[in-house]
Amino acid sequence: MCAMILCAILLTGCNFPKAQPLPTLLPESLIPTAIAQTAQALNTAWATQTILAPSTAKPTKAPPTIEPSQQATQPLATLTPTPTETPQESTATPQTDLKPPAGLPNAVIQILNPGPGSRVVSPITVRTNVKLDQKSVLRIELVGEDGRLLMREVRSYNPDKPETLMIGTEVGFELPGVAENGRVQILLEDSKGRIASVNSVDLLLLALGDSELNDASDTFEDIVIQAPRAKALIQGGSVRVTGLARMHSSQPLLIELETSDGKIVGARQVAVTPIPGSTHGTFEIDIPYQVSSATNVRVKVWEPSEKIPGILHLSSVEVLLSP
Repeated sequence: MCAMILCAILLTGCNFPKAQPLPTLLPESLIPTAIAQTAQALNTAWATQTILAPSTAKPTKAPPTIEPSQQATQPLATLTPTPTETPQESTATPQTDLKPPAGLPNAVIQILNPGPGSRVVSPITVRTNVKLDQKSVLRIELVGEDGRLLMREVRSYNPDKPETLMIGTEVGFELPGVAENGRVQILLEDSKGRIASVNSVDLLLLALGDSELNDASDTFEDIVIQAPRAKALIQGGSVRVTGLARMHSSQPLLIELETSDGKIVGARQVAVTPIPGSTHGTFEIDIPYQVSSATNVRVKVWEPSEKIPGILHLSSVEVLLSP
C-alpha cells in the first residue's frame, strides 16, 4: 500500500512536457507542387529584401541647373599679348626697289617665254630674241634637275649683217616621275664652236596638269663685260676684266680665256660686290695668261648653277692676246 502511494506522489510531482504530434506526411503526388511553391516564396522574399534594402552608397547631388536668365552675359576676358621688342627695320634694300644701272644693254639672248619659275607641262613654247653678228649656231636645250638632257634643237645662222631674230619653238619632254626641276637654256656658239653667250630660266616640269606661266622679268643683260673691249690688243701677260653682274646664286663668277682651238690659257674666280639699290653688282680682277705669239681668245665670264649642273648666264668678248 505504501509503495502505491509513493508512486502516485512521484507521478503527480513530475511535470513532463507534452509530446509534439508527429508531422503528417504528404502524399507523394503533392510533393512536386509543394517544392515549386516553396521555391517561389523564397525568390519573392529575396527580391523584396533586395529592393527594400537601404543603399550604403552616398547619394550624389545633381549639378545645379543654370536657368537662361542666370547665365553670364559678359564676354570672355581677352588675353593681352606680352609686349615684345619691335624688330629693327632692315637696312637691306627690298628686291622690288632695286633698279638696273643706267645704260644697261639688252641681253644678246632674251628669253621672252616662259618666265622664271613657271610651272609647265609638255610641250613648252619657247620664244626668244637673239642678236647675231656672225656665223653662229644656236642650241635650244631642256635639262632635268640632275643635268640630263631632255631635249635639244640646233639651228645654224649666217647673217650678212648684224641682226636680231625672233625665234619660237616647241620643246617637248617626258619625265620619269610626277614633277622635277628643270631649265630651258639657250646657247650661242661662234664660228669656231666656242660658247659666246648663254641665257636660261629655271622651271618646274610637270607630267600632268596645266601650265602656269610667269612673265619674263626684263630683257637686260645679266653679265656685262666693260673691259676689255671687243677686238682689243692685250699685252704684258695679264688682262684686267671688269664689269657688272646680276647674280642668281651665291657662287662666284668664273672667267676663262679660251683660244680658237678650245684651249684655256687663263682662268680665275671673282666675287661680285653689290651696289646698294641696284640689281647688278661690280666685279674686277686681273687674269694672268701665257701665250707664245699673238693669239685670238674669247674672254668668257659666266655664272655656274647651284641647283642644276650647267651655266646660268654667260657673256664674252673676243680680244687679241700678245706675250
